Order: sequence, then structure tokens, then C-alpha cells
Amino acid sequence: MQVNELALVGGDLQQKIADISEIIFKMDGDRLCDRVSDEIALGAARLEVIRIPAVSGKLPGKTSGKITQARLLEKIKKAELLAEEVMNSLAHYQTELYKAEAVYICLEEELGKCRGGLMQIRQKYNGSSGSLTARRMSDLEMSEMVAQRYIYMTKDRRQAVHTLCEGIGSLRGNTYPLWKGAVMGAVEGTVTENFGRAEYLRRAIIEEMKKYAAAYKNGLFYEKAYK
Repeated sequence: MQVNELALVGGDLQQKIADISEIIFKMDGDRLCDRVSDEIALGAARLEVIRIPAVSGKLPGKTSGKITQARLLEKIKKAELLAEEVMNSLAHYQTELYKAEAVYICLEEELGKCRGGLMQIRQKYNGSSGSLTARRMSDLEMSEMVAQRYIYMTKDRRQAVHTLCEGIGSLRGNTYPLWKGAVMGAVEGTVTENFGRAEYLRRAIIEEMKKYAAAYKNGLFYEKAYK
């Protein structure tokens, strides 16, 4: 009876761990975080080209004010469209990151249950006689260690996904709206401070995007998973 229970219950948990490992490796093959990091770096490079010139007093230029203003407004409009396109692309990836994080949380919970179940079986039959039982117990102990290893893996990946998701959320919810507001202020009032602030915030967006892309590539996101 002991051997049968070990074979059935323990085997079921082992198969579940194997199934979860396949899901993890399949998600690894999708390279979501790599693709998001590359998209952030590309977006930062695209935003490098939308610099809005600062003005002092009247709009700059040797031609008539109306022509100069029209050109400036056209440049601002292109900058807004490009920035919006970049942010929309990041919004799409943010949704994918949310989904991936939810999956990793579920996998981590299921692995924890599997590991706990294996521990209970080993404790129940600890000290049982018979070579078959001893071999089976050793096999289950190894599976328990494998489950723990996969728990660490899911923590790693969940942390990377979560941090990238937070970074995109900060860009879309904080820095980008501030930049857009400064640009609108510059268009409406053509005030020197507004143009300067718009340019400052553009650089802030770029640097923030570069920071998140570089941090992921350098593996800094994973350090938090074990704390």
C-alpha cells in the first residue's frame, strides 16, 4: 500500500512539476523581456530625434514670424505623434508583461504546492523499511529539490517582468504626460521656460528608458528576487 501511494501520489506531483517546467521554458523561448527591453531602447533612440528648439522672446528665424511659427508647430506636432507612437507600443508590451506576471505568480504557487506535497509524503513514510521505498523516497526528495529550483526561476522571471512593467507604467503615467503638458504650454504661449522644460523632460524620458533597458540587459532586475 505504501509503495502504491508513493507511486501514484508522488508520481502525480512529479508530472505536474514537469508540466510547469515546460511552461517556463516555453515562456523563456518567447523572450518577452528581451523584446520589451529592445523596444524600450529603440523607443529611446527614436525620441532622440524630436528635439524642440528653445526660444527666447519672439519665435526664432529670419523669415516672417508666421512662417517660423508654422514650421515650429509642425515640428512639435511630429514630435507629439512620434512620442505617442512610442508610448502606444510600450502600452502593448505592458499588457503582455501584466499577463506574464500573472502566469509566473500562478506557476510559483503551484510549484510551492507540489514541493509541500512531496515533503508531506516523505515525512509520512520516513523510516519505512524496504529498498523500493527507500529508492522512491530518494527520487521524491530529488523532485522536491527540482521544484525549489523552478521556484527560484519563476521568482527571477517574475521580478524582471514586474520591474519592466513598473518602468513602462512610470514612463506612460508620469514622465510622458509631464512632457506633453510642457509642449502644449510652449505651443499656446511660446514661452521660453515651456520650451526648455519640454526639452528637459524629453531628455528625462530618454534617460529613463535607457536606464530600464540597460538594467535588464545587465541582469540587475534579478537581484531583488532573492531578497
